[in-house]
Amino acid sequence: MRRSISTTYYALFHSILERVTDRLVGKALRGTPDYRDIYRSFGHNEVKTVCKALTRQDSNAGDDLRSIAQAFVQGLEERETADYDPIAEITYERAQLQFVLVNSVIPKLMLLHEADVMKIAVGCLGRRVRGR
Repeated sequence: MRRSISTTYYALFHSILERVTDRLVGKALRGTPDYRDIYRSFGHNEVKTVCKALTRQDSNAGDDLRSIAQAFVQGLEERETADYDPIAEITYERAQLQFVLVNSVIPKLMLLHEADVMKIAVGCLGRRVRGR
């Protein structure tokens, strides 16, 4: 069960990175060093910080972007619990909830408006430039 929660989280994390990198670099450059470097420049904590900001009611995030952001934050927290807390009870139901949640937001991510994709990208890159 622990592994399934971790895998589910990483499916969302890598889907976000792919969508953002496609927007910044272009799908045509997949498989190139430039694409890889941009893709790998995004970290879990940066994406989490941006997603937390997007879940706030005062953010300008639409419903789909907000649901993706909420799923990411919850997924990272669940993954950290599953991976690093040996006494946490990880049930089949808990793992299944994460799986269902992620599978409900990945299609939304793939159809997300380009401006919303850029909100994630700029938020993460801005944090990196500022050194936070």
